[in-house]
Amino acid sequence: MNMPTFHFRLFIAGDEPNSRRARENLNRFCSNFLHGDCTVETVDILTDFQAALTDNIYVTPALRKDEPKPQVTIYGNLNDEKKVLIALGIQG
Repeated sequence: MNMPTFHFRLFIAGDEPNSRRARENLNRFCSNFLHGDCTVETVDILTDFQAALTDNIYVTPALRKDEPKPQVTIYGNLNDEKKVLIALGIQG
């Protein structure tokens, strides 16, 4: 069975340490667990604050999984690998 393609939106605040860590951790998850079968749209709230408001994101970093459903939002730098994988439905 093929794993579905994942679509993520990562909300960050510039190059702040937690935002940088979240980007690095998400890249690692995509590479190690999804084998690159994902798309990531990065939204920097310092340059596009309206996008965060539209998506009800008030804290960064925040990762929103749009596909596959259900939609899930995770807050923080994604350091806790096990919790992130369970939240994303990659491991149960």
